[in-house]
Amino acid sequence: MLRELVQTMNAGLTAESKTKLRANLEALQGACDLEFLWASLCSGTDLVSVVLSHLFEFWEKTFGLSFNVTQEFACENVPMKQRWLDTVMEVRHIFPEVEKMNARLIQDIRGVDVTVRKVLCAFAGVECDSISACNRNRSENWQCVLEDLYGDESSKTGTTARACLGYVKVHRPAVFLLENVRNLSVKANNNKSNLQLIVEVLNSMGYHVCYDCLNSLRHGVPQSRERFLLLSVLVSDRALDQLDEDYVHPDWAQDLDHVIAQTAMPALPLQRFLLPDDDAEVRLANAPEVPPMKKGLKSARRKEGEAAADVEKRKADDKVSEFEVNHLAAFNEAGIAWPLVFTDEFKEKCGRLPERERQVLYYDEAVQGSAAKLRDLHARDLHMTIEWGVSKKGYVPTITSSSQIWVRGSFCDTNAETRVVDRLLCGSELLALQGLPPDAWRTSELPGFSQKDLADMAGNAFCAGHLIPVLVAAMTCVPWQEAIRLSHSALQTDEDIRAGTALEQQDEGSEDEGSEDEAGSHVTHGSRVSRASDDDWS
Repeated sequence: MLRELVQTMNAGLTAESKTKLRANLEALQGACDLEFLWASLCSGTDLVSVVLSHLFEFWEKTFGLSFNVTQEFACENVPMKQRWLDTVMEVRHIFPEVEKMNARLIQDIRGVDVTVRKVLCAFAGVECDSISACNRNRSENWQCVLEDLYGDESSKTGTTARACLGYVKVHRPAVFLLENVRNLSVKANNNKSNLQLIVEVLNSMGYHVCYDCLNSLRHGVPQSRERFLLLSVLVSDRALDQLDEDYVHPDWAQDLDHVIAQTAMPALPLQRFLLPDDDAEVRLANAPEVPPMKKGLKSARRKEGEAAADVEKRKADDKVSEFEVNHLAAFNEAGIAWPLVFTDEFKEKCGRLPERERQVLYYDEAVQGSAAKLRDLHARDLHMTIEWGVSKKGYVPTITSSSQIWVRGSFCDTNAETRVVDRLLCGSELLALQGLPPDAWRTSELPGFSQKDLADMAGNAFCAGHLIPVLVAAMTCVPWQEAIRLSHSALQTDEDIRAGTALEQQDEGSEDEGSEDEAGSHVTHGSRVSRASDDDWS
């Protein structure tokens, strides 16, 4: 699937764009000495690795231009995702705290001090919880990036954005690609949005930012996922202001939009992303939950805990009741008797679904017919959908970390045999709908990842429907040679700093090797490595 997306999007380029792409790749070869070194910060599954691999493999076959594509590091603070990066993606260095990425020397998850190498391209997925459409308090966070620039740390979105921008300020990659939800552009009361604030900060570092909200559904992936992609290119060693009305936007930045438009393609059929119904993981994802076994006498503390749990359950039941009351009109209009009475067959099919999600599914089937009678494949997120009777045909809604996506309908498989699908998607299918095909990792020797783990990673990752068009456009249009020259200029400054601290160390002597000095600078192997303050870049 991913290979097909890469081939089809590249095939959609005009002859002029293909000529530009080849010329730019040749220029990039000379500028980077054939090594395309990249890194990621909070990018979830690191799908970027697989997409880059497929893209450069395709370009090598098409143009005969080869690169050594290497991931220098990833940054992730969730242990389960660190395990994924380590065992599945086999990332060289994994750093646990994005807030510390504005340092020169960082400790990885194994406790080893690593000098951070400069990379050509860095990818970041800033936390979206604070401004996501799923957050009821999102209206309070339309300027959370600004608040966290001044150390307020009032939101997850603002904190991770501040940390990622801190990395860019210190390490100066030639290109920086940032991804976030469409609410990034919503303006606060002072008529300024988080998007504008991020652009202003990157402008102050000499980066020109090209940004747009892309829907993966328009680029081959059967998932309606709208995300802002900010492609920042180092164009100056001085600050600039692209939001000023007199600012002259470079020609290559305008060409980016045209190239991305050329990569548009119809979404591939949803069934291409599904596993066989009898797959072991599919069966596991749809197996009825087994109630926990009752044990002996309960201690007083355990009773107190269960009493608190009962209170929470009553609160949840109240919410369900409120939900039912608010939507009784929908049932009345459809002529569905209330309260609902589920058949044993329906209960067996929906063994893993809570009451509210069963009601949603029951309504859908009563209004639209059972799976065997549906000619098209329908999909909806039972967990996120708040409106009754709203089904998606042929594609899934935005995958989140808590997605419960149910597919209904019948379709023909590769042998032209009609199969009926009436089940939840499993974790591997959710990952595939982000662009990470199962054959990229399921054959590996893996420690266990639960269905919740896989759904969590799928909901918090880059999507191939965004990455491929943006990367194709970047390789076609970005002035890589100049961006790399400016980035290397910053590297020379870093070397000057190291040379100066080495001389300073010689004057002081080396008896304090491996200790912490009074000023807070870390001393290791007889040379001092200065630590950038969290506020140095703001």
